[in-house]
Amino acid sequence: MALTLGYPSGSFPIPTAGRNAIADGFDAAVNTGAGTAVLRLKNASTVLTSFSLSNPAFGTAATGVITLSGTTISSTASAGTATAVDNYDILDRNAASLWAGAVTGSDTITTGQTVNLTAFSITFQAS
Repeated sequence: MALTLGYPSGSFPIPTAGRNAIADGFDAAVNTGAGTAVLRLKNASTVLTSFSLSNPAFGTAATGVITLSGTTISSTASAGTATAVDNYDILDRNAASLWAGAVTGSDTITTGQTVNLTAFSITFQAS
């Protein structure tokens, strides 16, 4: 027998316990390695600023949501001249990219600017 299993849908949602396990597993992956986990704000492939993350990087999952620990985090922008942030990624402690996404909004970063990250969370959807 050969079956192809689809991703859960609204009619077959992922239970909260499963979403919490996935979220906590992601946090464990971020905390793997010898260095420091990092969240980077970028424009295309140019890193505008990086934030060193706590270990563990996120708190324990609740209803499929993990929230970044240790905020507010400050960083000094290393690149950008009124450059818009359009994407981000999260690197584990071995500098491997584990998560990336788009950024919406119109905020820009300038070299030397202090950038504050006041909150960040990831939601693992039920379907």
